[in-house]
Amino acid sequence: MGDAELRELLETARPLYDEARRLYEELQKLRTVEQAHAEFKNLLGGEERRLAGLRQRIDALEGEKQSLARRLEDTGGEDEWEDDAGVTMAGQGARGGAERTPAAHANPIRATQARRRFQMLVNRFGYFLGVSDAVRAQINQITEDPQRPLGEALVLLDWDAFAGRIGPSNMESDDRYRERLMEWGEALKEYISKAEGDVRAVHVRYGQFVMRLWEACRAADAGDPARWEQLIEGTRHAYAHQATKYEEHIVALEVEVAGLRDEVGGGVADGR
Repeated sequence: MGDAELRELLETARPLYDEARRLYEELQKLRTVEQAHAEFKNLLGGEERRLAGLRQRIDALEGEKQSLARRLEDTGGEDEWEDDAGVTMAGQGARGGAERTPAAHANPIRATQARRRFQMLVNRFGYFLGVSDAVRAQINQITEDPQRPLGEALVLLDWDAFAGRIGPSNMESDDRYRERLMEWGEALKEYISKAEGDVRAVHVRYGQFVMRLWEACRAADAGDPARWEQLIEGTRHAYAHQATKYEEHIVALEVEVAGLRDEVGGGVADGR
């Protein structure tokens, strides 16, 4: 294998490695989204429960109003009441989407062999690769799970370990070195495709508000609590405003329903 071909392989692999590593680290950070959401719920759970109770009361009154109106055979259009479009209960993103699964490898047998070869290299030459016992355990866990792509394990190697020849005195042959770089490059491409989908899925699942909340929580953990505090106070104010609107609407509905009850009762008394 000539130096030019080696340089080309490494130049192709490096941006793939960097992007795969970036996505891996982003997914590790995204694991804390649920923690930020839970902390928010703990702080504003009372307000959210109050809104939910008021919304339930509105739904019940609207249902009774429609039922009474039908009994009076009133076919006229009814006013629709909408929530304030500016207020969304935190965490109401588009949930329920199908979970992504790794795309099937074009050659499953070859993929399995690649996983076994990598696992063997790490377990046999971990010292030369600079792999700690903790990282070795992570790699073994990933490579033994067929639902997790090989690229997820590859990014746990440092770039020098990924790109260099493996073994004592760099014993890896030219042909094997070339084959490995090509094989690992393909594995990184597959991982990037899956990881990009996983990142999108988190954003879709939680919605824009929770993702903003998560970013503010991370900033607070890093010593800048201003955004987090502003989000909490701003949301608390918005919830209070929405609760006032709900309560006003409930009063109006109760008056309407009382009037319809009187009409229905009067009709029954008149023999209608």
